[in-house]
Amino acid sequence: MAGKDWFTSFMERSGSLSLRRPEATSQQRLSSFNQSNVNLFHQNLKTVLDRHQFQAKDIWNIDETGVTTVQVQDRVVAQMGQKQVGSVTSAERGTLVTVALAGNAQGDLVPPFFIFPRKRFKDHFLRGGPVGCAGSGNPTGWMKEPDFLLYLAHFTSHTRVSKESKLLLLLDNHTSHLSIAAIDYCRANGIVLLSFPPHCTHRLQPMDISVFGPLKGYVNSAADRWMRSHPGINISIYDVPSIVAEALPKAATVNNITSGFSSPGIWPFNPSAFEEKDFAGAYSTDRPPPQASGDEVSASPGATSGMDVPDRAVRPEGEAVEFSPDIVRPYPKAGPRKITKRRGRKRTTAILTDTPVRAALEAEKQGTVKQRRPAKQPPSSRAPKKRLFSPAPDAGVAGVATSAAPPTITWPAD
Repeated sequence: MAGKDWFTSFMERSGSLSLRRPEATSQQRLSSFNQSNVNLFHQNLKTVLDRHQFQAKDIWNIDETGVTTVQVQDRVVAQMGQKQVGSVTSAERGTLVTVALAGNAQGDLVPPFFIFPRKRFKDHFLRGGPVGCAGSGNPTGWMKEPDFLLYLAHFTSHTRVSKESKLLLLLDNHTSHLSIAAIDYCRANGIVLLSFPPHCTHRLQPMDISVFGPLKGYVNSAADRWMRSHPGINISIYDVPSIVAEALPKAATVNNITSGFSSPGIWPFNPSAFEEKDFAGAYSTDRPPPQASGDEVSASPGATSGMDVPDRAVRPEGEAVEFSPDIVRPYPKAGPRKITKRRGRKRTTAILTDTPVRAALEAEKQGTVKQRRPAKQPPSSRAPKKRLFSPAPDAGVAGVATSAAPPTITWPAD
């Protein structure tokens, strides 16, 4: 059996191989990023581009990321053989602040929008933040429907969008983005909303592809420098804007933003940006192909050798189907999906500002509103409580107990 020495020599001989730690990808993302979902998104994108004749400066993408008050330490130089190498962090568990960013295919960037985990937002929360930034607050620190409506006002003020000069805003299917109030605001101000397919943003969303990764690294480095320049002080949520202000110009460069739009084929528009090998991860969860109809003719040259291996199938029009190795030895496929009692509706890519989509979303939200519980009855209308003891036989008329003298207790004399 090959040992460690053989593997080390093999890596040295190859010259082009390296040991890498793979990036974790969930099963939902692996199965959702398939050719059907991507083609549907590109069809909707083509419809919007043809309808409004958008250019690079008009195509925007918004996404949120979380910045915590506890950083991931950078690598340090240490003595070889030392077992433990430590570095100071702000705390054991950090507090999250959501940062919303929007960039366009031309490389422009809207100042960030911060969401603090506070019930009431104060202006001093943004001390030291990027120029033009804004913010809001809610107890969770996540993007909610009221916060997204405030962000749309912030986005409108910086992009000068109007009904005469419309913009395209690409976003994911987060619940805060699907509010009727936000869709009506976008329709009134000339913002066209197009959503990505669910669980596909890691390959389709520009900000997630090329901006947020470098931003997290620069934020950690800036937090390390902040800790060294403020000994004995912990990073608070009010220091996050100043840390983001230092890291954002290094991460959100023009090249990074524009490459995020060109890689998934958004701009320049390229429906064939992904090859067939890019969808290989979803092969095991794809639906099986439809059964061949009776009028299709299949040739099986392996039947004489005891194997039923169709080499090629001829369609009624005479067009030949190419042979696939999958016919000889198919790849293992996942079993049927489990039927769960999930209340949520399965989302898909859609033009949210279109009237049919908005009407369907409004009907769905009205149907999911829970009925209010009836108010509690007043004490007078409640059923009488059961008595623990029945009245005495010599009680008053109609079961009404009469008053009686208390019993006399005689104690024995000493």
